[in-house]
Amino acid sequence: MKLSLNALALVFILSTSVSAHDGHNHGPGQVQPTKGGVIMKGEKFFLEVVGSDKDVKFYPLKQVDAKSMMLKPIPLKDVKLAATFTLPRGKKNEPVTLKGEGDHFVGAIDAKKSHRYQIDVAIETMGENEKLTYQIEPQE
Repeated sequence: MKLSLNALALVFILSTSVSAHDGHNHGPGQVQPTKGGVIMKGEKFFLEVVGSDKDVKFYPLKQVDAKSMMLKPIPLKDVKLAATFTLPRGKKNEPVTLKGEGDHFVGAIDAKKSHRYQIDVAIETMGENEKLTYQIEPQE
């Protein structure tokens, strides 16, 4: 009896650890970044931010349709965006001057060889106003 309880406990422990591994699907209803950046969701839209040590790019996106997790760009004429960035030990937010380039906004920054920085974004699109904060680790 004691041996069968121990065997049952061992089987239970081994079976629960099988599902706890890396490389699995992130589940239904989750979108993945399209440009390799950091993506956040507003009520009706997504904003992906891709940063390097010299510039930062903002991709306003929306779902293709209500049932799809595929994303498509929002026309830049329909988006108002303002951003600031702060270095880890920086005392103040520095404004980012943005210009539209195709399907995204781009702004020059100087990360001063920092390993990360914070981007604060105010965005207005699709009848919604959001303030989003991103922690960016510059990509090479």
